[in-house]
Amino acid sequence: MARMNIAEITGSAWALLFARLILGLIFGMAGWGKVFNMGPVAHAHRYFVDPYASSWIASWLLWGLGLSVVFVLETAPFLTRWPDNGLVAASFSPIESEAGRMARALGPAPAIIAPGVFWRPIVFETLAAGPDPERPVPHVAIRSADDLAAAPPGGAFWYVARRGELDRLRDAGFRCARSVALGQRFDDPAIARVAPGAEPR
Repeated sequence: MARMNIAEITGSAWALLFARLILGLIFGMAGWGKVFNMGPVAHAHRYFVDPYASSWIASWLLWGLGLSVVFVLETAPFLTRWPDNGLVAASFSPIESEAGRMARALGPAPAIIAPGVFWRPIVFETLAAGPDPERPVPHVAIRSADDLAAAPPGGAFWYVARRGELDRLRDAGFRCARSVALGQRFDDPAIARVAPGAEPR
């Protein structure tokens, strides 16, 4: 897999990176100030309860709006727009994202990644872990077909690799289910359920 050379990055790409970082810091610090420095109670007093205390709006409604708006304004855009944002989606490899979602949907077997398949395995690991925030993101092992043949795992697993790696596992006596391609090109990786010496289920 080709590595990025920092000398090849254009000036406009650096400018775009720094502009995004500055804007992220500005808006992030504004949210940080509302939630952690000022606090939700002080925010509710300053912007909702005190200015509208003599109006027709009920006190409980002012408190409810004042306390909830801090969290809604700071988290709702992140939760609703972030995953579908084109700029965010373009920052990740579609193959890594698709592999993570597919590993989560296919079943509860451990996953192993072949070396050099993904540039950032953390994307695969995070998406494969699922949406439960209480569950930690597991580290996925990176092992070649030769490593797996030398020391096979105890049971079936999902293997994300290119077709050559899967063929080497078959030659070593592993039972590989039909692989699902993660891209349209022939050399794109695929995911397959693999079992050492037994039919994958």
